Amino acid sequence: MFTRLRHNSKNSVDTTPVLRELLTLLNDISDSGEAMPVVVTKQIVFCNELMAKDGLSLLQGLKDNSDKTAGTMAEQLLEKAVPLIWSS
Repeated sequence: MFTRLRHNSKNSVDTTPVLRELLTLLNDISDSGEAMPVVVTKQIVFCNELMAKDGLSLLQGLKDNSDKTAGTMAEQLLEKAVPLIWSS
């Protein structure tokens, strides 16, 4: 998904659907009701993929985007992912 997000942002394609998918995925991980070790492992995998694809820089750039919906979603992802990255 992060690769698709980067592709869309570079090619002026709407990033909102991919951002929505990422937010849903991250929320679903947290709200899954699974045991905490499983949730933490999934969050770590998500954040590792985000870091591997230079996702923080990409999200920061999208946050300042003229498309307010994409900017808000990117900001929400940053607000959820950064604390997870720092805690792991």
